[in-house]
Amino acid sequence: MNKEDLTAKDFLQHILEAANRVLRYTKGMGRKEFSADTLVQDAVIRNVEIIGEAANNMLEVAPGIGDRYPSIPFVQIRGMRNRSRTAVFL
Repeated sequence: MNKEDLTAKDFLQHILEAANRVLRYTKGMGRKEFSADTLVQDAVIRNVEIIGEAANNMLEVAPGIGDRYPSIPFVQIRGMRNRSRTAVFL
């Protein structure tokens, strides 16, 4: 399936799936355990990138979605895909 064939609902599903993966990967971990586990860090970072990219795509296919749901910071979520590893997690 091409990106052009996807809808805002599809991108929202991508966000939910990636967020659930992050929760699953980090379940029971504190900051110390997370900081010591580079494999989990890499998995979380990748899923944060997916969330940010999906938010970006959602804003492209449904430009008014931010106005309809002002409590959801879509622009900031989109920005997460561009932040460095250190700024986001450590």
